[in-house]
Amino acid sequence: MPFSQVTERHCALPPVAVSTNCQLKVIIHECTHYIDTFNSDDVMYGFGTGVGYWAQNDPEGASRNADSIACYVAHFETQTEFNQKNICKFMKKFALPILFALLFSASQQIIACTISENLTESVPLNYQGIPNSYRLKMVNLVSNARQWPDVEIQAQIVANAYVGENNSENLARSRGQQLKEFLIQLGVKPRYIYVDAHLEESRYPQDNSGFNGYLQLSVGLMPLCKGGCERLCDDPRVTPMSKAIK
Repeated sequence: MPFSQVTERHCALPPVAVSTNCQLKVIIHECTHYIDTFNSDDVMYGFGTGVGYWAQNDPEGASRNADSIACYVAHFETQTEFNQKNICKFMKKFALPILFALLFSASQQIIACTISENLTESVPLNYQGIPNSYRLKMVNLVSNARQWPDVEIQAQIVANAYVGENNSENLARSRGQQLKEFLIQLGVKPRYIYVDAHLEESRYPQDNSGFNGYLQLSVGLMPLCKGGCERLCDDPRVTPMSKAIK
């Protein structure tokens, strides 16, 4: 019977988030691999527009893809809906039981895993640019992703603006475009960069990982592998975020 193992990288994600990657989606992802749930595969990694475009061209693959199923299960229309359902309170209550259930040391064969580099932060309201501190973290993000062997780097940008910010729709699009242009400067191929721009009506509530605020800037990097990414799960050069182990 397979079980799951989460790593410290998993704990650096927001517990739950509407638009970006988060701990909840990773846990759901691993649970979908079990035969008595969805018996899913890691056909394609992603949590936004990129995996959506891919699904249109490969609906059969999407129907058994772990990230696609996780995004469907964890979907909320808006941050306001997410706040109203007290998901953060639920995660705080059950975080330790979930982690103790999943956190095992293992020497068995790894059958699936999640691999990504993620960076989500807030900026002051009406801030027009991308802070240098965030750009430096993006450099480290891409540097880590370049350790993945024999893959292309796929980027998912989620650029948010609060409805109270000046010219909020244009601001969200501008943030997304600036993040994309900087990723291109860092060598990520434009055709593998996907940008989602959102307007949010409320703040992300304080969670037990310290995330809070409007989380306007989010970049996720994932490997794009020919024939699936399972081979990376046992590669010593790769540090997965979580693993399904048999």
